[in-house]
Amino acid sequence: MYNFLFMKAAKVKIIFGILAVALLSFIFMQNPNQSHADNNDSQRQSDKLIVATSPDYPPFCELQGDKIVGYEPDIYHEIANRLGLKLEEKIMNFDSIITAVASGTQCDIGMSGISIDPEREKSVNFSDPYYTADLSFAVAERSDIESSNAKYKIYDSGLTFAVQSGTTAETFVKENYPRARCLAYTNANDCFSAVLADQADVVCSTKAVVNDMLKSSFSNMRVVLNVATGEEYGIAINKSDTTLLTNINRVLAEMKTDGTLNKIASKHGINVSGEKEETTSLKTIKCTAKANTQATSDVMSGKPTRITWEAQTAKNEYLNGIQFTLPEGVKFGVEDTALTMLTGEDLLTRTPIKIKATAEAQTIKVNFLDPNQIKYGAYFRLEIYDVVFPENYATEYKCAATYYTIDDVSHKVNDMPSIAVINPSWIQRFAEDINETEFVKAWNSNTFLNLFLNPYIFLLSIPVVFTGFLMALATVLCAFPLAIPLGLILALMRLSKLRVFRAIAATYVNIIRGTPLFLQIYIAFFGLPLAGINIPNFLLGLIVLAMNSSAYLCEIFRAGIQSIPKGQFEAARSLGMSAQQTMLSVVLPQAFRVCIPTMTSEFILLYKDTSLLASVGVMEIVMFAKTIVASTGSITPYIVAALFYLVITIPLAKIVGNLEKKFKKSHKPTGAPKRIMKKDQKPDKSTIASHEVFPKGGIDSNQMGSV
Repeated sequence: MYNFLFMKAAKVKIIFGILAVALLSFIFMQNPNQSHADNNDSQRQSDKLIVATSPDYPPFCELQGDKIVGYEPDIYHEIANRLGLKLEEKIMNFDSIITAVASGTQCDIGMSGISIDPEREKSVNFSDPYYTADLSFAVAERSDIESSNAKYKIYDSGLTFAVQSGTTAETFVKENYPRARCLAYTNANDCFSAVLADQADVVCSTKAVVNDMLKSSFSNMRVVLNVATGEEYGIAINKSDTTLLTNINRVLAEMKTDGTLNKIASKHGINVSGEKEETTSLKTIKCTAKANTQATSDVMSGKPTRITWEAQTAKNEYLNGIQFTLPEGVKFGVEDTALTMLTGEDLLTRTPIKIKATAEAQTIKVNFLDPNQIKYGAYFRLEIYDVVFPENYATEYKCAATYYTIDDVSHKVNDMPSIAVINPSWIQRFAEDINETEFVKAWNSNTFLNLFLNPYIFLLSIPVVFTGFLMALATVLCAFPLAIPLGLILALMRLSKLRVFRAIAATYVNIIRGTPLFLQIYIAFFGLPLAGINIPNFLLGLIVLAMNSSAYLCEIFRAGIQSIPKGQFEAARSLGMSAQQTMLSVVLPQAFRVCIPTMTSEFILLYKDTSLLASVGVMEIVMFAKTIVASTGSITPYIVAALFYLVITIPLAKIVGNLEKKFKKSHKPTGAPKRIMKKDQKPDKSTIASHEVFPKGGIDSNQMGSV
């Protein structure tokens, strides 16, 4: 026992490592669904239905006082009533809902405008859809983007889009507008505020949300474009609770049949239409490929994707056939090829066209089985599935298209945009390879390990989060040097004899230290632009961080200066140095030396505080991680983000510890120890002689002069 307590640190680390591996092995060997099944059974037995929601998405879900109201709360209240369950609501961020449902420990269902998505279906089950959503684009009244030119100007221009983090609006913008810059915010309200504050040019969100926002709080904005994306909202349910899934689908079917869903929709006014836009000739609206990587919005070669082509025929044209040609080397399927005609107000009425698709070489021929379905001036969408771009070839591909009118005249489409495709990197190839191994499949079969440390998502997240790491590091490396001189000036003002200087510095320090940094960031990013002060996001972020850190550095410097003994001041003044010379040459060098450990700790805190910039759309570590979490439902990217923080904070914390030890060691008393004599002991003459201060002959005048 005695030897164990005093064994070397290396052996202790080995033992802790073995214990950690044993713990993970124990978790890994458990039945991955057993704990969640037991948990769900207990919830059913307690007659409780726990729903996770993010009430920042009106009219679907919002807070009024302390009550959650909206289209979706009305639905899940009705479901709970019909199932005879007691309802419990849990508020959380949108990008955390899928993870919470997948874990099975925090809630039973998630309902917050969640689109049914194949990536999300890997983590949770979805109910039958209860709403089909389309997207709207809105701009400030002062914008030069109009309804007549929005469809083409938004696509062709490198505009900045404000979107809610983790939503399909974010995915749509990244997929369909390759020249755009995308700013992701935590909630919808911040997206609209960003446009008014000139942080973004356009806001993209669900059509019903945009209409509600413009009607209530943002009347000085207008809708310029509506897009019939047709995303279906579903209720997210834990995969182990199939009974709840069946019951919810049954209730939703009843609500559709008896008209309850329509009544709830009408109550919240989510069906609002605008004006239909006309064109005078066929134009390609877009030709894009769906992102096929989990960690980014890129289209990767070698993996299946979907090509979407949208075009508008002229008013007097009747579509009679389509031929779509893909570049050489591109593989594709024709079985699932779909053609949809979009009509009605805002082109939001979707009519699936009955077609027969056949392939000849690289061309897909689309023949209409029921020509009566087609209308003059049709706006159509062609979707081609199982498209695989070849690896190690061109990074941009351009498709070709020909359409036939009723008189069998062919028209070649000349304005087809290119599709950007990336070749997989070595880390992406490695991730794909290990994801197919039996060990990783078994690892991911455990819900806990799949959510917290999915090897595939872990590897894909590294290069994405690394970009945010560089941004966070650049921010703190620019902000901290700015904070040091400002903090020193404030410290000197607090020590000044002039009351005005002391009052100004004290007021600044008390306000900054007395309010949350999160609030300061919001005021700067949304308040200053409304006052006519427009600063780029990166520059504004580092200014806010520098000002916040300067208040803390002020107190650090003030304490360091006051720790210098007064004798240092008096000695310097006795040598004829002025107060300024004394401060600059004597006091500050010593004070800085004292403050270095605490300053390093402040640098660590400032580096971690860069994560708060994610709330206003600055793409740093947490923001990149949140984007992946929202699309995958796994919180593994947060583990990657934590590692990028630790790679800086742990070495710096070690440096702080060493500096503190060195500082304490350098201040230990030095010199020969005093000799302690016994009470009756007489001093030895030889000892006295060897320790004489003055020589026996005294000090002559020359020696005195030298002294």
